[in-house]
Amino acid sequence: MKKSAAFAAILCLMCVFVFAEAPGASALPRFLRNFDWYLGLGLGACAGAYFGAGPLAASGTSYFINPNLAIHADISVPYFFGLGVGYTGMLGVKWKL
Repeated sequence: MKKSAAFAAILCLMCVFVFAEAPGASALPRFLRNFDWYLGLGLGACAGAYFGAGPLAASGTSYFINPNLAIHADISVPYFFGLGVGYTGMLGVKWKL
């Protein structure tokens, strides 16, 4: 995948699984209950200097410092037909309104 395509917009329809909603999650230690994670599989598309579409897998986790502020990290790995496979990642802060 070309570098310019790595910064292209990615649209993804994902199935989201949230750890905090799992049965028995309230029995975990408080530190572990502050984590939230997801796994996703869907369709992706990119547009930029190149165009591609195909399957996309994504995963991420957040650690909530308080109910509205979290440290967030995620990665997505698309396979765009005609462009090949690549990856993008993000590390940042999540703020819920």
